[in-house]
Amino acid sequence: MSLFPAIAAAVPVLALAAISRSFAQAKSMESKLIAAGVPHETKDAHALWGVAHLMNDMPVTKVMEMMLKRHGDIVVFRGANKLWVLVTDPKIVQQILIKYNLPKGDYSSIEGLLGDSMLSSNGLKWTHKRKAISPAFRVSFLQNVVAPVVVERATLMMDVLFPQEPAGGSIDLQDIFSKITLDVIGIAAFEYDSFFFF
Repeated sequence: MSLFPAIAAAVPVLALAAISRSFAQAKSMESKLIAAGVPHETKDAHALWGVAHLMNDMPVTKVMEMMLKRHGDIVVFRGANKLWVLVTDPKIVQQILIKYNLPKGDYSSIEGLLGDSMLSSNGLKWTHKRKAISPAFRVSFLQNVVAPVVVERATLMMDVLFPQEPAGGSIDLQDIFSKITLDVIGIAAFEYDSFFFF
């Protein structure tokens, strides 16, 4: 007797169970946010699919824009099994990023590139990684270490690019800024001047 028919029959059942679980999790989180008073989409939202039909008809960015116009600085909506919380108020964004350890999206497709990074980790791993890098973003470190290097490199850049008055031509700054950024990171983080800009 072959196991293949039993396995072949189990695969769709397992896939359906996973999809059902993801719908239930998204719906549950949406309900919690709505109960907490977060504005939410009701006009075009389907009980099961949310606004997935809109995302099928137009780019996701247009759906986001429409939701923000309707609801203001913060809105929650669901597209099938994906929950979206859009926040445009800088103070709310700051509070969310600092106070809450929200689960990240699925980065499995680029896991080889990201590795076990802060971007892709959650929970205690994320907390540990954030604590490890937070000293690099303290105001005192930025003022005392990073800012002087930025000022020095910006001054050098101006001296190199404009030895006299600007002549009215155009300059592609993308490459220059990339090199200066690498210089600043090298000096501030590793005390190593790579002289990328020169």
